[in-house]
Amino acid sequence: MSIMAKKSLYEDGTNVALGTKFYALNWRKVLPWYTPAEGKAPLDWKDRWARLRTRFEKAIDECCKLECVMIQRRIPASAPVYPDYPVILQGKQIFRKCNGLRIEPLNLLGTNADPLVGLFPFDNVRGEPMLDQQGRPVAFRLGLSHQFIVCSEIGFEFEAGQSFESSRLPIPRIIELACDGTNLLYQLPPEIAASLWRNIPEGFSRTENADDSLWFDALFQLSLNQPPGSPLFSKRYDWIENGSIQLDGEGLFPYEHDFSARYDSTEIVHKDKYPMAYYARLPDLARASVAAIDEILQRESVLASISNKRFRIGLSFPGEKRVFVEQIAGNLATKFGRTQILYDKFHEAEFARPELDIYLPNLYRTECDLIAVFLCADYANKKFCRLEWRFIRQLITTTEANRIMLLSFDNIGAIHELGILEGDGYVSIAARPPREITELIQQRLDHFAKESVKSKNSEK
Repeated sequence: MSIMAKKSLYEDGTNVALGTKFYALNWRKVLPWYTPAEGKAPLDWKDRWARLRTRFEKAIDECCKLECVMIQRRIPASAPVYPDYPVILQGKQIFRKCNGLRIEPLNLLGTNADPLVGLFPFDNVRGEPMLDQQGRPVAFRLGLSHQFIVCSEIGFEFEAGQSFESSRLPIPRIIELACDGTNLLYQLPPEIAASLWRNIPEGFSRTENADDSLWFDALFQLSLNQPPGSPLFSKRYDWIENGSIQLDGEGLFPYEHDFSARYDSTEIVHKDKYPMAYYARLPDLARASVAAIDEILQRESVLASISNKRFRIGLSFPGEKRVFVEQIAGNLATKFGRTQILYDKFHEAEFARPELDIYLPNLYRTECDLIAVFLCADYANKKFCRLEWRFIRQLITTTEANRIMLLSFDNIGAIHELGILEGDGYVSIAARPPREITELIQQRLDHFAKESVKSKNSEK
């Protein structure tokens, strides 16, 4: 039974096809630089977050309700945005504006360091298409800048003779709490930090993101995966004059899916699928902050529930599919670290040993939280694949069967010699790029971890 998922067309914020292997060299790095996957946490990091949560809860009861609006503008801005700010800010009393993360635009290079060719041209700041010397679209990743606006409805009444600031003293101030949140963000364990900043794995400057703005950035990153009704839930909108258009996508650069079908093309403020600017809104900053801390601590609980094994993910595959699987292994290593991924090239020194045919297959069964099995016509015919599967299949009739994730390049049906039956579910990956498969594996790992937490809680 094949499981299909919605596909995207392009790598996030680029003009290259989804799955294109590229790298973008950032020459501008303001040190010190923060890389989420290399984060370090103090022993009492959870206690520090719990104390901050208590302070935010107190602010809910004692401070006025504030909302936070994020505006993202793309770089380069090849067309004006009118008006400069969305209409939702009309009728608001603004208490703070600050700039958040800024990501520089970059040309994209292939794995051999040669420039890539884009599928369509982006425009430069003069509105001219960016083409190479042969007249082809330059492969490009857009940059972005964030601005945050903390505000409330006009008409909020203070006590006689009090200003906004004095009305909140000696109550902890939301902005000060947000600054403390920023400090704690830099002290997260690497796996939690990598999951929070999954759209920015390359990291960012600590110097340029040292105030409350990084906390706001974290809130809106966490909002991308929240269900409606959560204090962290937020949608993203392009705006045109007094109207707005809901955007799709979970990356840094959302897009309007069926824009041309609903609006006259003369109104469009962007020539490609990415808007020049968009906004998102959290209606209660303090409650969103409490929910964000709960989400961070929940992620730690999820990781703790499956952290007793050596590897987060094991990859079982035939050598004919190495080029494809190697890209997935690299993507997973960016998120979790090479030591957390059971992929032979990451552990060559360890695997240069006698009786590897016994040692390696047993690692899949005993030392992997999740085992991703890449099935194809060649899998059942390969010695090491059959040895690995002999150990992996021992889990099928146990309560740990959900540690196995089947992915297939072919319409495999039943493989009786491996014990795979018609009713077994698998992900069809024949025409899908490595980055998309990486996301599916991470989603499955998250799902497995949450189920493990529920199971442990029910046993108490």
